Amino acid sequence: MAKQKPLVIRAERALAQRLDKAGYKHSLGVATMAQTLATIYGQDPQDAFLAGMLHDWDRCRTSKQLLADAEKHGIKITKVYQERPRLLHAKTGAISVAKKFPEIKPEILSAIEKHTVGAVPMSDLDKVIFISDSIEPGRNFRRINDLRRKAGVVDLNTLFRLCYRQSLYELVIDNKAMHPTTLKVWNWIILEDQRDDTQHEV
Repeated sequence: MAKQKPLVIRAERALAQRLDKAGYKHSLGVATMAQTLATIYGQDPQDAFLAGMLHDWDRCRTSKQLLADAEKHGIKITKVYQERPRLLHAKTGAISVAKKFPEIKPEILSAIEKHTVGAVPMSDLDKVIFISDSIEPGRNFRRINDLRRKAGVVDLNTLFRLCYRQSLYELVIDNKAMHPTTLKVWNWIILEDQRDDTQHEV
């Protein structure tokens, strides 16, 4: 029996076949950024690389396919999902990745699932992938260079808050509907920051 190739090699080959050229390039950019941030912020670089590489596994699924996948997996289709089906790719992607690579760690699947709107709570690896998806080298949006310069300068929670705040700003400026979880995550971030400040004062 032939020896099985390491997970990261199998995953990268599968991803290259599953995504278009732009999606594949973006995923490798996120993986590299995640590996760097994980090293800076005390997370497992290999887990971060793999999560970053696979975070957009369902990126190239059509809106119709994503809605059908969500229904099949028992994901509630809200009005926001109906208007913005692409938001579903994080949840459906995590489920698909788990089936494709059953040996993958739950922590990696969590980071894949939470890389779009986030969740309450989020692990440090979840935050690393969210941030990496926001500031990888191929991204280009308002104030992105300011965020990149803060990587490794501010702590992980601060960098996550700044990236999440920027994503909220983009949604408002572009007149896009927000997922209900988005506001829950933002309130959680702010309240956690206030709690940390209070503890530091004691």
